[in-house]
Amino acid sequence: ENVIEISDEDLQEAYDDNIDRFQKDEQRTVDQAIVNSADLANKIIEQIKAGKSLSNATESVTGEKTAYLGKNEFGKNGLLEEIAEPVFNAAEKDVRGPIETALVFHVIKLEKITPERTQPLAEVKEDLRKDILSERMMDEMIDTANLVDDRLASGEPLEEIVSDVGLTMESFKDFTLSGTDK
Repeated sequence: ENVIEISDEDLQEAYDDNIDRFQKDEQRTVDQAIVNSADLANKIIEQIKAGKSLSNATESVTGEKTAYLGKNEFGKNGLLEEIAEPVFNAAEKDVRGPIETALVFHVIKLEKITPERTQPLAEVKEDLRKDILSERMMDEMIDTANLVDDRLASGEPLEEIVSDVGLTMESFKDFTLSGTDK
């Protein structure tokens, strides 16, 4: 029985070789509501300035819960162009709006700025371990398939190859070569 071992050195090497994968752009957590007019957006902003949360202000002004979109984290490229600039030029807790886009007006409160960073190895270690394990298992399957092919091509009996390689054999009846039944 083969056991695939992944050392700390293997993990460090995979981390170093793929460091770009662990670079995280600056992110902004925004609380957001959408309405169909600048007037409604301004009323929401007035209520926020008076101390209400964006969700409460939006529901109070619109009478709808669906106008409030909630809090989400975005990179600059994850936002519409009209929204990205005001959001990425804001300070934490700033309220921006009304911001007009093609179909609606947005009211946005910048909740949090997460600076650009590189995820440390400890944070991505388990994902790396799974990636390396998957890659090594695939390599072993390909090597085994090639070995079996080579030995079959040299004329060795299948039963002997299966026994030597540590595989099991199954027999299926009434199937075509393409895997369909008759």
